[in-house]
Amino acid sequence: MSYRTWLATIGLACGLASPWSAVASQTTSPETTLLEFAESVTAEHFDVRAAREEVDAAISRQNAASQPLYNPELNFEAESGGEQAAFGNEVSKLGVGISQTIDWSDKREVRALAAQGDVLSAKAELSLVEQQIAAKALKALISYRTSQHLVDLAQSRVDVLQRFVDLSEDRKRAGDIGQTDLDLARLALAEGQSTLAEQRVQANEALQSVRELSSGTPRGWPGLPEDLPPPIESTRLDELAKRHPRIAALRSKLAAAQAEIDVAKSNRNADPVIGASVSRDGENDIVGLSFSIPLYVRNDYSDEVDSAASNALAVEARMHAEYERLQAQLKTALENYQSSRNALQDWNQAVSGRLDEGLDLLERLWQVGELNATEYLLQIQQRLDTRASGLRLQAQTWSSWTNWLVVSGDWQAGLSELGL
Repeated sequence: MSYRTWLATIGLACGLASPWSAVASQTTSPETTLLEFAESVTAEHFDVRAAREEVDAAISRQNAASQPLYNPELNFEAESGGEQAAFGNEVSKLGVGISQTIDWSDKREVRALAAQGDVLSAKAELSLVEQQIAAKALKALISYRTSQHLVDLAQSRVDVLQRFVDLSEDRKRAGDIGQTDLDLARLALAEGQSTLAEQRVQANEALQSVRELSSGTPRGWPGLPEDLPPPIESTRLDELAKRHPRIAALRSKLAAAQAEIDVAKSNRNADPVIGASVSRDGENDIVGLSFSIPLYVRNDYSDEVDSAASNALAVEARMHAEYERLQAQLKTALENYQSSRNALQDWNQAVSGRLDEGLDLLERLWQVGELNATEYLLQIQQRLDTRASGLRLQAQTWSSWTNWLVVSGDWQAGLSELGL
């Protein structure tokens, strides 16, 4: 076999090994969209289910707080004997009465408002948990899809190197090359096989991570498109921070904590008890009215008010601290996404389209004798390594975008923008 035939065979194999064509083929017509995939994972995750149960519990507490605080009390009275029993006359007294504690300061309303704040807080926590699980699922999917492409690329490398070894053995037997070139080819193949084994292990680990989150199969999982939406304007960071689930949750907790102050204040107001009774003492009918009210003398419950006020101030301080921290995270995440996306675009423009063209150039250089077989092999490996670096850069860009979705708190809208 001539060098030209040998060289053309290697060039064709490397051309077919392009990871970008593999990416395009695997991301065409997915069975589910990224949004559907993320939503299905969040709907089934146990952390989300637990957070959803917390919302239901908070709603039940709100319903309970909206009920009247006090129920009426019914009492019966019966007496026998008395002063006249000593003279042989038995006296009987029978009576029935009803009493009701009055919610004089409308404690039910303030408790219902406080419970409503707990419901809003629980719903905000649910959104936050859903966001965290969706981000975890997307990152696992990115890792898995990237590892798939790296396995394909490593397999292509092994195929090329195996053919290179076979041809080198033929050339060695024909006396065209020496033992050194054959040993180099075999060492390159051994290294390629080791890389393939490592990539397969990493792919299996990535597959396990997705399986732990999703009940579907790899064929039903969506692929990753190459084009990502452009970053938002930095002027919108303040708006995103204000409506972020983390801030919404703390804002609801603050509202609930402030409502607890009103609850504590209302508990300082004593609620009177009024009652009415009808009894019969011998042959006499007796009608009675009663009124009582607690005297908060020994304990006026002012400490409870101070405690609720301090708790509200603590929640407010945490909310402001979280807001400042979130703004810094938003800025960093946006900058990382911008940098990764720009780097990927520059790579595509400067490298991706010229890799296959470089194979033709290498062939022409070998034909004119400016490259020997060893140099040609090293150039082939360099181009395959460049394709691998492009895949990793693409994965890094997707990871940066996922981090941005997490920090921005609007992952559903972000996935919907892709239309995939």
